[in-house]
Amino acid sequence: MAKRSISEVRQDFEALDKQLLSLLAQRSQLSEEMGALKAESHINSLQPAIWEAHLANRLTENMIFQLDVVFLHKIFNLIHEESLRIQNQILANKK
Repeated sequence: MAKRSISEVRQDFEALDKQLLSLLAQRSQLSEEMGALKAESHINSLQPAIWEAHLANRLTENMIFQLDVVFLHKIFNLIHEESLRIQNQILANKK
């Protein structure tokens, strides 16, 4: 197997980063939809038991990938905080 250049690896980083941005944008749209549904149903944006179960599921799925657990906690907590920010904004606008 031929050794790849730094430039080639950087191009792969660029492609993956674009995919990450696309996925995060899609997740933000879902957060908007969830915020609207919660507003209609008069449900709080933060539901700790559901969040804990969701995070536990991601960590279980990580057994396949073997990513650093501390890293995953940080990433998923940041993603969740952004989702809550979006949902809270929608809930505030519905009042």
